[in-house]
Amino acid sequence: MTLKQKNWYRWVMPMLLHGSFLQIIIMIFIQAVLGSLIEKLITLYRTAAAYFLSGIGAVLFGSLINDKLSVGSSGATFGLCSAFVYYFLTQ
Repeated sequence: MTLKQKNWYRWVMPMLLHGSFLQIIIMIFIQAVLGSLIEKLITLYRTAAAYFLSGIGAVLFGSLINDKLSVGSSGATFGLCSAFVYYFLTQ
């Protein structure tokens, strides 16, 4: 997965694809509850940056460990959890 091969979309697409309907429901619920809390604490732009940078980081790290491409927004959701914890540790 390199930019040289023009496969940049592979860094974002796994966050938008899910393996099952249950996974979609759980992730939407967690992101709605946690995302709305974090968005009130920090700005919308910081929340979006934390989500997308965590998601892309999870995809890249996962591709280093495993040759198979995974799907789901778990890495991005854990990034929101980390941003939430970081906010309270620094305040």
